[in-house]
Amino acid sequence: MEREDVLDFLRPFLEERTDAKVEEKASLRDEMELDSLDFIQLIIACEEEFGIEIPNEDAGTFETVGDVVTYVCAHAG
Repeated sequence: MEREDVLDFLRPFLEERTDAKVEEKASLRDEMELDSLDFIQLIIACEEEFGIEIPNEDAGTFETVGDVVTYVCAHAG
């Protein structure tokens, strides 16, 4: 899985929720302004799109867009 493919998937999801520029270094909560529900929806969307399971303990470590991208790339087939 290529990083750009994951970003291409995440970009529309995040752009619907914020006016901030979607970059890997952007904070999910501060810059992307995701609340708890948005965050859960993001995790579920990634699981469904990429056919992976993201345990809560792993999802809890995601601080930036890049963290999500890195995780998906490492776990998606």
